[in-house]
Amino acid sequence: MAAQFPHSEDADPACGFTIGLALLDASTGKLGAALLHLADDLEEALGVYERTFAPQQPDGIAQARDIRVQRIVPPIPSAAESTGPEEAARIAGAFPGHVRPLYALAATDAYACTPAEHALMRLTASCREAGVPWGGGLACGGGSLIEPCARGPRMGRMRRARSERIDQLIAAIRSRRAVNDMIDGPASGILLAPCPLPAPLYPLATNFYERHCP
Repeated sequence: MAAQFPHSEDADPACGFTIGLALLDASTGKLGAALLHLADDLEEALGVYERTFAPQQPDGIAQARDIRVQRIVPPIPSAAESTGPEEAARIAGAFPGHVRPLYALAATDAYACTPAEHALMRLTASCREAGVPWGGGLACGGGSLIEPCARGPRMGRMRRARSERIDQLIAAIRSRRAVNDMIDGPASGILLAPCPLPAPLYPLATNFYERHCP
């Protein structure tokens, strides 16, 4: 397994550390609330895992690490743009230098994950160009159903795929490693969470929620 990400000189990884979490709307700009739900879910589950697996101290009290998540909305190039020095400079300028490394959540209202996956691929290239440590990300398809189904069971049908992938991302974060360095991580470093419904049902469900959950 690859080495962990380095930490700043004034931080003790045994006590806690900070990571960056980029939120990418890879569709029509209407998934802000959905991305906030995904980020909230990740932070809540991250805290639960840290408290559950916190090591026992000599006094018998378990002490969880304080893993801080700094949310970032970076300037991502459009599908028609290519990554270059100028784009890398924009990424570096939007990325706080003390936050290491950067992970990401991306969503698209298209049925397939492809637009979100491509947005993460562009962010990957931009981070490499700018020298920003890239931890990997999650690309979600069927984004129009994320917010309406947010109150459902975390491991229920409508949220299970996203929740399982978020847990994989959390495992990488807690290990201070990139997603592609984890045992079950994809080589691309991009986890995919497909729409939970068959393709023919997605537009019907979207229309239903738009009418009844405006």
